[in-house]
Amino acid sequence: MDSNGTVAWEGGGYSFSASGNINQFGRFDPVANTWTPLAPVPDLNNGEASGVYAPNVNKLFVFGGENVATATVVNTTRIYDIATNTWSTGAAMPDVRAFMGSGYFNGKIYLVAGYSTGSVDPSFGQVWEYDPVLNTFNTSRASMPVTLGGPGFGIINGHMYIAGGRNLANTNLNTLYDYDIVANTWTTRANMPSGVNVPGSAVIGGKLWVFGGGNPFSGPETMPRAGNKGGVGAWLKRLFSPDTTNTLQIFDPATNSWTSGPTLLQQRSFPAGTDISNRAVAVGGYTGTNTTTSVEVNVTGGGCPSPTPTPTATATGTPACSPAGWSAAANLPSPGVRMVGVYFPANGKFYAMGGRSADTAGSEFTHPFEYDPNANTWTIKAATYADNLVNNMACGVLTDAGTPYIYCAGGSVVSTPTVTTGRVFRYNPVTDTISPVAAPWPAAGTTVIPGGFTVFQNKLYILGGFDTVTGGGQGINQIWEFTPSPAGWVQKPTVLPVPLGYIPTTTIGSLIYTGGGSDITAGLLTDTTNSFVYNPVANTIGTITAIPRATGETRALNFNGKMLVMGGGRTAPNPSNEVDAYDPVANSWAVNSPVPAFANARRNFPTDTDGTTRIWLAGGYDATGIPTDLAERFCQGGGTPTPTPTATATATATATATATATATGTASPTATATGTATATASPTATLPPGVRVTPTPRARPTPAPRP
Repeated sequence: MDSNGTVAWEGGGYSFSASGNINQFGRFDPVANTWTPLAPVPDLNNGEASGVYAPNVNKLFVFGGENVATATVVNTTRIYDIATNTWSTGAAMPDVRAFMGSGYFNGKIYLVAGYSTGSVDPSFGQVWEYDPVLNTFNTSRASMPVTLGGPGFGIINGHMYIAGGRNLANTNLNTLYDYDIVANTWTTRANMPSGVNVPGSAVIGGKLWVFGGGNPFSGPETMPRAGNKGGVGAWLKRLFSPDTTNTLQIFDPATNSWTSGPTLLQQRSFPAGTDISNRAVAVGGYTGTNTTTSVEVNVTGGGCPSPTPTPTATATGTPACSPAGWSAAANLPSPGVRMVGVYFPANGKFYAMGGRSADTAGSEFTHPFEYDPNANTWTIKAATYADNLVNNMACGVLTDAGTPYIYCAGGSVVSTPTVTTGRVFRYNPVTDTISPVAAPWPAAGTTVIPGGFTVFQNKLYILGGFDTVTGGGQGINQIWEFTPSPAGWVQKPTVLPVPLGYIPTTTIGSLIYTGGGSDITAGLLTDTTNSFVYNPVANTIGTITAIPRATGETRALNFNGKMLVMGGGRTAPNPSNEVDAYDPVANSWAVNSPVPAFANARRNFPTDTDGTTRIWLAGGYDATGIPTDLAERFCQGGGTPTPTPTATATATATATATATATATGTASPTATATGTATATASPTATLPPGVRVTPTPRARPTPAPRP
């Protein structure tokens, strides 16, 4: 059983009522509380098989399994195509196997431990890595320190946890093993409060949930043997006592500790288990007297649940979330700075694009990071950047031929900070692919880093920037517009009233607003309170009431029609955790209202919002200037508030402008199933009242680290 965050797929397994394995297969929708029958599993050798959903190909893979009646274990790889409701067969596993731990991470599927016969002997500790794109197995991964089968399992932030199970002595285990997938190493973690075999498991809020299971195997004399009449099925009926549990044990990787949670309503061993959004789901299992078709769902707090659409779906709204206010989110997979945060509405997830882990050569990230707000987990995606000039990019969601992508332009590399790129690429989070766009940003040349950026009417705008060479390093005042189809750039005739870099910028209605930004003179960066409004249709610009504090090196967000400037800054007392909210109707600012300050001051960090209910931020340089991995999330309690109306009429104040040239150019851990699956044009806009053209005086500059 596994899910894509919206629905789950479950099928196969052993049924006492059917006196054998079954091949029924279905899709469970927890919101509608319905089952939809689907094409049946193609064979009956499916007991305790491992089902894993691979978002990079949008398919469900079912590995191995056992025909309980004959104790036959297979090495079959079954592939369920979600789009066509059809099954096919993939490359055979390296050996026959059942009762494995399994999960998806960074474009690969991992299968761990298990049995090869209808007995606990032999058991294994091998790790197999399956590539769903190439349809190949890698058997060179480090094996577990022990052999076992039937564990609980889950992947959290690149670590696969194997909890409990049963060993060759037929003993239930309370052990926990941590497999660091990237490092390819195993570590022993805190023991479970009680040993358990064949439980269900899920990952909820960055923690491993292990539920149900039990100790139905009371000694070696009860061990099933291949070839016994009736095999495991008859043995279970003969010797299975109600040594089956309904307990929930929860492991927190952050504290390396276990706690107990609410018990299942029904005790059950061999349940299918997974997580769907913030819901833990237990399906079927053995109750101590018989198999059951019942389903239990535990809806947890601590997140902002919203269904994640399948690859062909379009997000249509954002439901309420909880808890209200700011709360800690799962840490980034690594400390990270100079990344770009992008909310992707099509799947409801938050992405951290580019960036680096430290200010040392070779520390640039090579893959996008994906945050799932429902599971509160990060995934390092498989897609790989084409180069290492991925610091300080400008990114936004644009649509080409009806398909949304994350477009990114420009960037730099820490080893040679004066070398930049104008390269443009686009990332498709649904297919997890990166492709080049043959329209480089002309302003970049080889020395300019993008300034503020935002999206308006499916176009990406870049305001200002940092010329890392001229004058020893200085800000620029240019404004550029990128159109995705046909891909090309236009330099706008309007310029910023003063040159700036690292400008907090966002779009509200048909106007682009800024608050703060970095004055860059002779390579020295100084926070400012410069605040502007730009009309991209009329090509006019003017000043607005200045932000209450000087800041820069952060983002501005449109949250319910107000511009939020999120912390940032480097000039003491910055960096800050203050949230300054600009009301474009009143042309006024509020401090830490309606969104309060977040917990940890930071700058150069990824952040974004769904626009109405939720905000995410992560990483950046902390108050001491050290890269951090801490992440936070904000929930607007009580649902979606009414957006603040934007101003209307005609812009009047303008700055002197010069026309210039135009340039053209998706793991959830799974347990195996035992229960039966049942079945536009822009309005003319106005600058707010109080328009002025005098920029904020510069504060005394302080030295800047490498951009």
